[in-house]
Amino acid sequence: NVADISIIIGAFGSRIEAATIFLGHHLNQLTVTSNDAGVLDQYPWLQVKNFTQKLDHFDPYNTKTWNQKYFYNPKFSRNNSIIFLMIGGEGPENGKWAANPDVQYLQWAAEFGADVFDLEHRFFGDSWPIPDMTTNSLRYLTTQQALADLAYFIESMNQLYGFKNPRWVTFGGSYPGSLSAWFRQKYPQLTVGSVASSAPVNLKLDFYEYAMVVEDNLKLTDVNCAPAVRDAFTKIQKLSLTAEGRNQLNGYFNLQPPFDGKTTKLDINNFFGNLFNTFQGMTQYTYDGQSNSTHSDKTVRKMCQIMTNTSEPDTVKRVENLFLWFNVMEPADPDHLTVMPNSYWDVIKQVGSGDLKVLGPDGAAARGWMWLCCNEIGFLQTTNQGNNVFGSGVTLNLFIDMCTDMFGDTIKIKQIMAGNKKSQNYYGGADFYNATNVVLPNGSLDPWHALGTYKTVESQALLPYLINGTAHCGDMYPSYDGEPNSLPAARAFIKQHVREFIRYDPNVDGPKTSAASNSLFVPSSRSRSISSHFPQMPTSMHPYADGIHSLFGSAMQNSDILNQSTSTNRSIEDPESLDHLRNNEREQLLDQRQIREGFQQLRNTFDNSREGQTLLNIIKNVLPFLTLFAAKLIIMTVLYLRNYSMDDFEFSNTFGLNILYFVSGEFKELSVSSTIYGVIMTDTSFKLITVIPKSLIVIIPEAYTSQSYKRKVLQSIEYCSQLYRCALPFGPWLRHFLFVNPGAGFMIYFFSIVYFSLKVGEMYRYSLFVKKSVRCLLTDSSVGTSVKLVDLDDKQCTVCHEDLSYPIKLECSHVFCKTCIETWLDQKTTCPMCRAEVTKDVDNEWKNGGTSYAIRMF
Repeated sequence: NVADISIIIGAFGSRIEAATIFLGHHLNQLTVTSNDAGVLDQYPWLQVKNFTQKLDHFDPYNTKTWNQKYFYNPKFSRNNSIIFLMIGGEGPENGKWAANPDVQYLQWAAEFGADVFDLEHRFFGDSWPIPDMTTNSLRYLTTQQALADLAYFIESMNQLYGFKNPRWVTFGGSYPGSLSAWFRQKYPQLTVGSVASSAPVNLKLDFYEYAMVVEDNLKLTDVNCAPAVRDAFTKIQKLSLTAEGRNQLNGYFNLQPPFDGKTTKLDINNFFGNLFNTFQGMTQYTYDGQSNSTHSDKTVRKMCQIMTNTSEPDTVKRVENLFLWFNVMEPADPDHLTVMPNSYWDVIKQVGSGDLKVLGPDGAAARGWMWLCCNEIGFLQTTNQGNNVFGSGVTLNLFIDMCTDMFGDTIKIKQIMAGNKKSQNYYGGADFYNATNVVLPNGSLDPWHALGTYKTVESQALLPYLINGTAHCGDMYPSYDGEPNSLPAARAFIKQHVREFIRYDPNVDGPKTSAASNSLFVPSSRSRSISSHFPQMPTSMHPYADGIHSLFGSAMQNSDILNQSTSTNRSIEDPESLDHLRNNEREQLLDQRQIREGFQQLRNTFDNSREGQTLLNIIKNVLPFLTLFAAKLIIMTVLYLRNYSMDDFEFSNTFGLNILYFVSGEFKELSVSSTIYGVIMTDTSFKLITVIPKSLIVIIPEAYTSQSYKRKVLQSIEYCSQLYRCALPFGPWLRHFLFVNPGAGFMIYFFSIVYFSLKVGEMYRYSLFVKKSVRCLLTDSSVGTSVKLVDLDDKQCTVCHEDLSYPIKLECSHVFCKTCIETWLDQKTTCPMCRAEVTKDVDNEWKNGGTSYAIRMF
């Protein structure tokens, strides 16, 4: 039943129960509920799971994690290669967009045999990185973090579910549509394409075009509609200027609380925002397939019928009637359908809190959405465009005050404009959006289409599509009788290009048939190679490595081939047996995935916790040395059993025990066995000794020194250790060459000179490493140049989103905090903003406290 689909894909704003302040409009995802159990009962094949996600993808030292909710639908899975991902927006995901077979992209998933995922957005629904919404916690709510969530999710699912040559396609509508478009732009190596429905990619702070599109729709629907609306708002604005007039407005709209002597300009702007909200809601969802109401009741046609109804001569009264009509479908106060709640401060009191109990589900969604709007994406829908039918009652100042009142004095116009400008520059806006294999459908009646991109580049499959007569995300919903005539052609266009993105081949990816079993050794559709069908992206668009493939891929492939080959004859004779075989294979595959999921959870426990990381580092550094000591014990045992004397090895008094062997006072002949044994034990002993200062450095509290500086010290210690270990074998081998066979004469001296020359060259090379690491340790920064804060226009770091501290300017001209960029470059080699290669004085080797596993034999 389409009417009960209830998720919010890309909800642009949210209504707060018992309050009507306008927080922006969104794709009203078919009726919100957080009851997963009901969805799972309706769609028993749907699985709801939690995924261990990183808290901060841009701080390599932040190992905190959280549980991100996702839905998985394996019902259509056929080839273990094609995967569709629905991106969640600023509202809860309840799974129906991953399960309802009437949804458009799920019909394509059934045809193409795709696995389906639906990932909930951080800080919405049940996915809480931190269980509160204070401004300190909300600094982790950014579009860049959300995109990085998608990237880490895809990489992890590839490994967890064993997808082979994975062909991911992302889908999203409205704000998630923007995420889908940006993800294809920023992480092209992880997907083969995306569909970004009604995606506003132009990040405008003052989105006055919204009202312009609404006005155009009124004119297109009925020539008398826009004049009637203009007349009504003109009268309402005049009434709002006097106390008597405001009292009349109290009577028209039953305002609670009513206008009185304490009414401010902010109260009046809030009132006009609530009126404008009605026209927005009736326009944005017009004629879409989310419910019966949007088919006929919540439409521009119905709105104009009410506004041009001559049986009511008072146009202000018509606006009231329109509000009452809309309020039945989307009640501002469900208990009082004839009341218009109009308290700005009541709503700020609710959404201004960071306490989830005070906020409630709707308030949390509204606060999260406004945080994104105030700090990055803008989308503040005003009537500031000048002469228009709605007047000038909804101003930008209303939203700026709202941002400040909700999040504190640190969020003011300067910060809001700077954050919006930064995001626009990062993503390129509509004019400079550039990606491959992206379809960007928009509805001509949708006010959000004004922020879309319409630049077609056929050579890279950048394909905008304006759908005439439809509104917000109309292409995504189930079809219905009487829908706009342009929708079937638009959906066919999108489907065809999705087919091209995944390089769908019916012979390889299509359903199994009995004809495919004529040969005993024909592999199943899941096991057949699809590497030749994997879409190739332009080199300039994907500079990263291929996606991660499952470690168990080959084993699963062999299992699939064996399963099919052993049941071929039975499948040919009995179609029901073939269906049974498919079910068995699917069950086996799911069992294998459950096993991998268990291993993945164990791995995440180690990878994403500080204790796990510490344990792994200890094991990696100490285990090789323990292995060598075990080897020593075995050698000694063998010698004892074979009646050898330890005195046969002339190392007991000097070699094995003297770390500074090459300055030993005792100078005598050494055999090959004594030399090799002594070199191994000396090198191993010094490695263990080097662990001591490294351990002391690691345990220094961060209050006394930064993590970045610690890593520099660890690197310097390791390079000094390697230089010293490089010199250690010189003495014993020189002794061996000179005394093992004095009669050899010239050849011994020749090889000694060659060995000495090579050793000097090697030591010189390591001395350069030591020099660079020490210089890096003593200088302010090993990358970029220091700049003065007063010389910068933008004083916020894009990594930590705080004010710049000791700013460092890279060769690409981007500026970051010294600690932030050094921490970033400890793990990466490119600029966080533009991905340009960064030149550093010394690389990242050995900064994690590790050491080389190789033994210095010579």
